[in-house]
Amino acid sequence: MQTIKHRLVLGVILVFSVWFSFYLIQPPEPKPESNPETEFSAERAFEHIKALAQTPHPLGTAANDSSRSYIMDKLRQLGVEPTVQSGIGIGSSFDRGLVGNTNNIIAKMEGSDPQRTILLMAHYDSKPNTYGAGDDASGIATILESLRALKSQKQPLQNDVWILLTDGEERGLLGAELFADEYEQLQEIDLVLNFESRGSSGPSMMFETSENNGHLIPHFAQATPYPVANSLMYTVYKILPNDTDMSVTKRAGLNGLNFAFTKDFLHYHTMLDTPENLSLASMQHHGSNLLGNVRYFGNTDFQQQSNTEFVYFNNLTGGLLYYPSGWSLPLAVITALLFIAYLIFLFRTERITVGTYLGSLILFLITITISGLFTFYGWQVIKALHPSYEWIIQGEVYNHTWYFWAFSLLVSAIFVGIYSWIQTKLTIQPLISGPFTIWILLSLITAWYLPTASYIFTWPVLMALVGWIILGDDLTTFSWKSSLILAVAFFWGLFIISPYIRLVQIMLTTEMLFISMILLGLLIGLTWPLITQIIKNHEFKWSGGLTAIALTCFVAASFTSGFDNSHKKQNSVNFVQNLDSETAYWVSRDPHVDEWTQQFLSDNYQTGTLPGISLPFGDEVLYQKTATANIPRPEFEIISDSSFNSQRHLTLRMNAGQGIAMKMDWRNTSTSQIKIEGKAIFDAKEMGQYLYYFTDFSEPVELSIRYLKTQRAPSLQFTFVDSNLPTESIENYQARPNHIIPAPYSVFSSDATIWQTNVELEEILSEN
Repeated sequence: MQTIKHRLVLGVILVFSVWFSFYLIQPPEPKPESNPETEFSAERAFEHIKALAQTPHPLGTAANDSSRSYIMDKLRQLGVEPTVQSGIGIGSSFDRGLVGNTNNIIAKMEGSDPQRTILLMAHYDSKPNTYGAGDDASGIATILESLRALKSQKQPLQNDVWILLTDGEERGLLGAELFADEYEQLQEIDLVLNFESRGSSGPSMMFETSENNGHLIPHFAQATPYPVANSLMYTVYKILPNDTDMSVTKRAGLNGLNFAFTKDFLHYHTMLDTPENLSLASMQHHGSNLLGNVRYFGNTDFQQQSNTEFVYFNNLTGGLLYYPSGWSLPLAVITALLFIAYLIFLFRTERITVGTYLGSLILFLITITISGLFTFYGWQVIKALHPSYEWIIQGEVYNHTWYFWAFSLLVSAIFVGIYSWIQTKLTIQPLISGPFTIWILLSLITAWYLPTASYIFTWPVLMALVGWIILGDDLTTFSWKSSLILAVAFFWGLFIISPYIRLVQIMLTTEMLFISMILLGLLIGLTWPLITQIIKNHEFKWSGGLTAIALTCFVAASFTSGFDNSHKKQNSVNFVQNLDSETAYWVSRDPHVDEWTQQFLSDNYQTGTLPGISLPFGDEVLYQKTATANIPRPEFEIISDSSFNSQRHLTLRMNAGQGIAMKMDWRNTSTSQIKIEGKAIFDAKEMGQYLYYFTDFSEPVELSIRYLKTQRAPSLQFTFVDSNLPTESIENYQARPNHIIPAPYSVFSSDATIWQTNVELEEILSEN
């Protein structure tokens, strides 16, 4: 009976440790409209979401203009007079040229005795095929509701608060680039708070800071009522090729904190990013954190710079534990020296031999490798068995939670089976020496190369090692003393590591689930003394039971692999026309024709490169020739023609008549500079071969081209994109069923009309 009690207590502690680690990072309950006027209410903010996310509103559309008008009206109602910064933003984060006419909204709320300036930032444009409720109407609504709360308080903030609501973020951070390039008071800004989303639910995480954040993290920890942040996310985000508007302000040398919620990734950039799918709890988390930070920093004369980075992560009270990253290596070295000293003691007392130590090390590495490979190739097999998954272009599936549990339970079963069998031949201390060695090595390596991320290895292994040293031969002894020490020693690994096992899948999709399973394997190896106490004498029943439950999860995943009104299939169709050859095609980037695209492509569609039209669709598309639509050719008028030294300067007015995006291609020409509306976009030092330009092409555009005057005038290829299919071409076709949505592409989005023409400038010159 005593043994059963110990097992039950340890089992409860294990489950509680994992549960508690997730509980502390959950978003708070959303506050109703009746919440005090000086506090943030998700329900009040939601009214802005409903207004802004009624329809897709990408840069260059009438819906985008309507969103801007709505926001400016709400700012005026709050007593904050907005201005519009209009101009051409030039993207600098991508290999290709991204350029666009953007209209940033700027407003200022003056402080009572300003010592610092806080900038609140979000973007109000969306991708073409999404309502943009989460990305980023949530950020706009968070700022508007927070401003209302600030205006309701009796005591104004001491510091100035500025608001920047950017345009064109989805097209290459264009509004932020324009702001950084042309805003004269840029360097007056002391702190940027940016609010984003990569899904429609989950905690609002502070996932990125500016460099050398030692002056910010202690303040952030005090300012934030519900902080969810860790320096591991910050470290990984710096490595990944991702960008938000704060990437631009960081490059401009501004301090900043970046917030986002990331669950329900398959809603991101799709028609599922609706107000109905947006979590009010996530909105409340966003708003509570914004209001807490702006009130704190708005009344604090905080330092503007630091020479160090901080390690930080959530502690047991829901706050943050933080310290300088310079401590990481000494902590890792101290842990390693303690382990080496104890290992020497174990060798000298013959509790461990060289053979058993090496065997333990090899066993752990083999088991970890099996877990990672089994998950990686298992997922490839699952995708082959479920062809429907290839219709989702983000590389994720709606039923990913079933797969997370299935692989987690199966990896656990593998570890329990292998380690339980080995433990019949090997005592506990040599058995865990291998896993502890790997943890020590990972602690040292990350402390040296990635000091802000090393805490995930150093603290769990340090606390576990202390527990191991205290218990020694009593690791497997049933007593209340040993149970208490085991609980304290191994709690930290479970508490710190468990959320990341799930977070890897959420952030990197199920394609990277094998990383989660390697992390799970590391955790099992570290906490094996605790686990073996719980399952002792029933090890193979546990292994078999975990396997059975895992298989049940796989079956459940298979039964939920289809599409429905909540889990929608993605497909694509475009109308593509070459104005020169007067040919037109229906084009799809789908794996094959389905029940809806069949009406456009019929049964005798062709597969391959679209003939006569160079579009970045890849080598394999589905296409079917069709009747041309009434698309006007762009018209060109020469405004000026001059020469200077060896260069000829030609300025033209182009009237395309319609469209929201254009690709201009001048490869294989002597072009040395491009200007749009008088603004230099490229010059000879950084010339690309093409650019994308986003604007409302119902208005004329001025283009300037510089090229060698000894050469023939360039031949340019123009490709235009309109966000809708031509009305006359689709009037006889059926609309998509409710369980299908347009696939989320970038520039050449689904359900768009695309047309192309080659323009010989030499011919235009001869005509004039």
